[in-house]
Amino acid sequence: MLEQIQKIVETNDKIAEKTAILRGENQAREAIISQRMARIEIENAMGRFAILYSGGQYGCLMPFFADTGQIVFQRSDVGIYEGREAVSAYFLNLADHALPGTFRIMMLTSPVIEIAGDGKTAWAMWYINGLEAIKNPKAPNAPAADMWINDKLAVEFIHTDCGWKILRMTVCEEMRGRYHKSWGDYSVEPDYPEFDTFPKPTRPADCHLPFRSDRKSQKNLDTPEPYETYECLCNHF
Repeated sequence: MLEQIQKIVETNDKIAEKTAILRGENQAREAIISQRMARIEIENAMGRFAILYSGGQYGCLMPFFADTGQIVFQRSDVGIYEGREAVSAYFLNLADHALPGTFRIMMLTSPVIEIAGDGKTAWAMWYINGLEAIKNPKAPNAPAADMWINDKLAVEFIHTDCGWKILRMTVCEEMRGRYHKSWGDYSVEPDYPEFDTFPKPTRPADCHLPFRSDRKSQKNLDTPEPYETYECLCNHF
């Protein structure tokens, strides 16, 4: 009898050990699946953002941002907008100046998306390959100023009950040029149209290092790397 009991105890120990191993493996699989699903949701969200932006639907972009007063939007050649009211004013201003003949196209490429270890936030980056035609509000019948665009887009997300929402976004100019000029010629005498007015930013931008032919290329933003919690992120914008 004692021998049978001992065998039962040993069998139970083995079952418990195997159960613990399987539980750990399942938890690891769940974490991987959760991260992959988060990446898909973030890519879909930013794809929708880019499509609306490219369609001139600037007034539809604020729902992509977190419902908090702490949100930040930075455009490196304009400045930093802090708080929901300031960020909303930036996009509504784009809508107000979207004259016939004005358009912007945002094409996102080369995504790098890192989900925090605790699954609560994410840090992502894309390249923007785009183009735009900007009309002068004071001379609506004049030809549009046509531009090629190559920017970096860095975004911090927070996971909410309504999905992944933007906390901070930076559009960082890498290289721009008028369609009829070479990159080098434009970089010597950049003439981005001053009539494309923007609301006054909260403070100046802190990462404006676009391509110039008289200096080496600059690293404007850090590439996302694995991290555990939002507190681990430095001010990488």
